[in-house]
Amino acid sequence: MRPTQRWFLLGLAGGALAGWFGARFISKPADAPHASAAPTPSLPAPAHVGNAERVSVPELELLPASLRSRRTSVLSSELQARVLQVAHRAGERVAEGESLIELDPSAPQAALEVAEQARVAAEAGLKSAGDAVELAQVLLEEARAHRARTDKLFESKSATAESLEQAHARHAAAQAGLAQAQSGVSAAQAQLAQAAAAVQQAGLALAHASIRAPFAGVLAERNVEPGEIVAPARALLVLVDPAQLRAVAIAREELAGALVPGQTLEVEVPAAGVTLAGRIEELAPRVDERSRSLELRLWLDATPSCLPGMYARVRLARGAHDVVLVPERALVRVGQLAALCVREDGVWTRRHVSVGATHTDGRIEVLAGLSGGETIGWDGEGL
Repeated sequence: MRPTQRWFLLGLAGGALAGWFGARFISKPADAPHASAAPTPSLPAPAHVGNAERVSVPELELLPASLRSRRTSVLSSELQARVLQVAHRAGERVAEGESLIELDPSAPQAALEVAEQARVAAEAGLKSAGDAVELAQVLLEEARAHRARTDKLFESKSATAESLEQAHARHAAAQAGLAQAQSGVSAAQAQLAQAAAAVQQAGLALAHASIRAPFAGVLAERNVEPGEIVAPARALLVLVDPAQLRAVAIAREELAGALVPGQTLEVEVPAAGVTLAGRIEELAPRVDERSRSLELRLWLDATPSCLPGMYARVRLARGAHDVVLVPERALVRVGQLAALCVREDGVWTRRHVSVGATHTDGRIEVLAGLSGGETIGWDGEGL
């Protein structure tokens, strides 16, 4: 038998089998009627009734932000000295003017004592110079009177030319003595001023041995322990005021025209569970070329639950869209599923829905499952 004939006979056999199976299983009429869909079970009437409301809400763009203290102080030492005491740990509250770090005051105390001694000596020198001026003034008056008498006597030929010359020389010497004494007073005054400045500087250095809080706040960092030798300009403590916070946010450059100083925006702080009103107090005058964004700073009336460094989101309204809102307490949640009790044709039934964002008034957006206007119900503790 040729191969073509063999494939032809196999095709005929396959077609006959397909026809037999079709007549047996497909073309045979069903012996039993189709099962009808099960009716949706009804629910008892809920304790509370409301409506699914369709409203227009603004489209929000969320700007990432961080909370920062408006008042931050990095405390350092003005002296090189040994640390005797550190009063607080990081996270503790401190009062304004409270001593936070005590340094060894030995060196500034000794410098102050030396400066005080130099000031006392300068005061004594000034007094001596003043006495010398008084004496020089007396001598000058005597020399002036003697010269006047000698001039008269010489005119009446009762005094010699030599006596007249001596009287004039005495008067000139007295004038020079007064000028020298007055110069001594100026020098003594300058020395006293220098000594007083040294005393003041030594007193300030001694005061720097006690590092005090410039304002009431919370210690954010502590970088020193008792017994250490600290040098000037080393950062020892960081103090922040948690009662005065700002939100520092980053906005993409396309939003520059929608932001103006003085504008009020909502600032959400998820960790604290609060939404605050923030007023734009500073807006960067230029866009960062690398990130294509600009920085804005918002003044906040923060609550005690807000802390510097917390993450925040600034809500910027951009247009509006329609959403369906229902009370969040009306939802029944089972895992990732959510359902509502809805009245349809006078019967209360359960309807599964998809939900979105929760609003500050306690209502939640229904993304799918309701069109708005439906009557919904709920019990005190849920459905």
